[in-house]
Amino acid sequence: MTPAAAQPPASVPSPAPAFGDTSRTPFSAPPALSPGGPAATPDSAAADSSEEPEEGATVGTVTVDGNVRTDADRILRTFEMPSGMRYSRDAVNRGIRKLFALGLFDDAWVEKGRAHQGVVDMVIHVVERPRITRIEITGNRKKETSDLEKKMTVHVGEVYSPTVVETQVDSLVKYYHDEGYARAVVRAETDTTAQKGGVLVRLVIQEGEKVKITKIVFDGASAFTPKVLKKKLKTKAKGFFGGGEVKEDEDFPLNKDQLEAFYHSKGWRDMRVTGQDLQPGAEPRKLTLAVHVDEGIRYRSGNVAWTGNSIVPTAELLRLWPRKPAAICRCRSITTSRCAIPTWWTSPTG
Repeated sequence: MTPAAAQPPASVPSPAPAFGDTSRTPFSAPPALSPGGPAATPDSAAADSSEEPEEGATVGTVTVDGNVRTDADRILRTFEMPSGMRYSRDAVNRGIRKLFALGLFDDAWVEKGRAHQGVVDMVIHVVERPRITRIEITGNRKKETSDLEKKMTVHVGEVYSPTVVETQVDSLVKYYHDEGYARAVVRAETDTTAQKGGVLVRLVIQEGEKVKITKIVFDGASAFTPKVLKKKLKTKAKGFFGGGEVKEDEDFPLNKDQLEAFYHSKGWRDMRVTGQDLQPGAEPRKLTLAVHVDEGIRYRSGNVAWTGNSIVPTAELLRLWPRKPAAICRCRSITTSRCAIPTWWTSPTG
């Protein structure tokens, strides 16, 4: 059969009366009907219940319309409703979802014909996404275009996907940040006006100045001096022997872990690093790393009581737990004592 034309606007009667139900999305519901039958509107014939195939009808001919670059057989294989299969609306919706999952189409819907002797024909309509016909990189002055092209994961000839392009933008921003350009900004622009069915992707870069961290401050810290806390960070301020590199993804998580571990070992068991951010320094090329902490309170040991020990004397357990009341509650000391207690049972003298 000849593929049906694309679906006309809802206000215009369908020119193909043999096809009455058109599902434009996998979640669309059948047209609403009044209790006494279809409403008297110009396009009510297209929504007549007699045109909706009954569940359990057999699928007849399935054709594809609208595809230019995508092979029709691939669409039919993905849709998975071959001729002879039992018809169901759920299967149609699943098929449309699978077509969208390919990432090749901006739109897809199914036009179904009236069931005739238990057989229903279908036309799968698709609107293909454009392909990338050209990629431009502009605005870069300090990094060669050839170096940036090596970081590209989007290529000419691929199907355009906004999500994939945004991922490319994020990777370029990370590359610039790793190179010391912490203020670099990358944005993507698209142009379809002169690409004859394709799309031009333009990556606009604002590099900014190459910067260094020249100062580190701690917000909310009072238990220790900045000099002591700086030694616990992976990030180092720029000095005579180097340092100052901006590596947020690599160093910042380590800063948090190392600083919290230090505080916990000194009795501040609730201490948390609540955030880290880069702030403008005294000059355009200088940055200040601000580390925000919530110290909480310092814990001290209380009285220790033992229960459940019927073999090991309490005095021996207390010897293995050399904690005095009011002593600083250090996580490392507690762990060491807990590890020492089981050895009593395994030692030759235990």
